[in-house]
Amino acid sequence: MDPAIDPTTDAGAAATAPEEQPSECAFCGTPQHSSYFLLDAAPACEACRYRLEQEHQARPATAGFLRASAAGIGAAVASSVLYYAVTTLTEHEFALLAIVVGLMVGSAVRWGSRGRGGRAFQALAVFLTYMAIVTSYLPLVFQQMSETGEETAATEQTPVAPAASGAKTPDRAAAKEMPTFGQFILAVLALLAFAAALPFLAGVENLVGLLIIAIGLWQAWKLNQRKELDITGPFTAGRPMTPATPA
Repeated sequence: MDPAIDPTTDAGAAATAPEEQPSECAFCGTPQHSSYFLLDAAPACEACRYRLEQEHQARPATAGFLRASAAGIGAAVASSVLYYAVTTLTEHEFALLAIVVGLMVGSAVRWGSRGRGGRAFQALAVFLTYMAIVTSYLPLVFQQMSETGEETAATEQTPVAPAASGAKTPDRAAAKEMPTFGQFILAVLALLAFAAALPFLAGVENLVGLLIIAIGLWQAWKLNQRKELDITGPFTAGRPMTPATPA
């Protein structure tokens, strides 16, 4: 047999046919009586072959993107906690840990998109991976700010004169008034923006940290690359080495 057989020809397609005939479509369960295709080595009837090809080429639906976002956010929260715990206990950042974060978030987005991949899911996975890593720095930053504030207050503390009996005191209830929902959202967005800027605030001194983050982002990006369907056939049912003649 000529080793240079073109797989797109009838002979080449026949050479890629399975040795054992599939009894039914792997996607809808329809029995294979006449002809079938192979989609990524899985047997498919003609209807499923064209349906899945159209779905694969179509833009991601809103429901699919939301499902991938929900799965990615869940993985981002879990990996952020893991990243913070390890860096706090070891006092070091590890490139391997960034890879784990990228794998966790990227795999979750890939699962939520049902393996579609593509630019939109790649961008989502990269964004969530970055936020998972940078938000893990926030507890340490707040701890340092709190310690600095306590030291400053201790050194600058001055005695306060007692208030006169007739003096008005501020309304504590007003001072403790709960923020509105809009104010809460703005505060969360400002906090996330601050976290996103943290890796760049140290300048060139944080080149290693930026490299570690880049490794995690690359893993998330690579996991959600769009994969083209490998379609071969049609093959004649009952004759594994003889493809059906295309109409």
